[in-house]
Amino acid sequence: EASIKRSSTRVPKSKSAVDIYVASYADIAMTEMRRYHIPASITLAQGILESGSGKGRLAVEANNHFGIKCHGWTGKKIYHDDEKVNVYEHEIALIDSLQPNEVAVLLCHQHHEIAPWGELLSTRSQYLKAAGCLTDGSVRDVKRIRQMNFPVFAGNIGPLDSKHRGKLMWYDVPGKIHGVNVNSGDFIFGDVDGVVIVPQQITAEVVEKALQKVREENQVRGMLENGVSLAKAFEEHGIL
Repeated sequence: EASIKRSSTRVPKSKSAVDIYVASYADIAMTEMRRYHIPASITLAQGILESGSGKGRLAVEANNHFGIKCHGWTGKKIYHDDEKVNVYEHEIALIDSLQPNEVAVLLCHQHHEIAPWGELLSTRSQYLKAAGCLTDGSVRDVKRIRQMNFPVFAGNIGPLDSKHRGKLMWYDVPGKIHGVNVNSGDFIFGDVDGVVIVPQQITAEVVEKALQKVREENQVRGMLENGVSLAKAFEEHGIL
């Protein structure tokens, strides 16, 4: 293992916040460099930039110098938004851009503490004749949305919107919801049994096969209603 020597430099009597930050965290950055092979200078520069030289709220209150979101973390949490940031700008643009029969898909990476969808978004979407909403986050205003009869499929129910908890950054981009790929133009079907996402390029084929399955199930149902045994019906159609 190569030895690492720190250079001796003259430091002004009046140290800046950056000087103090480097002096405080240089040893940690070099230890991390040995472990992960990321240059200490890059680690320090990123920490200085993202934490405001260690003076930002996340660094002071949560010892978080890099704005890292820890998925699956079960310990204490801290949320932070700059009051000058419009956290709703992309979400509003997404809703206003909806076309008839389109489904808004909001990916929250299963963070159920975020309820990005509510009654007012449903009202605007329904006026635009959108088909519904799918999110792995939570939904709020459930009673009013049910009264509107607007289809919403969500990972949970909760009252907290995205303010101080998250911000929609992009839309009309590929993503994953519960491990399933989703792209603009895909076919989305949902009912009380759940939701399926069908890639756009095979939608026609999948719909035809689904309709064929329905026709066969209707035949089996008729046989069962007329007293045919389940074993006999399954032998003929292979459907349960």
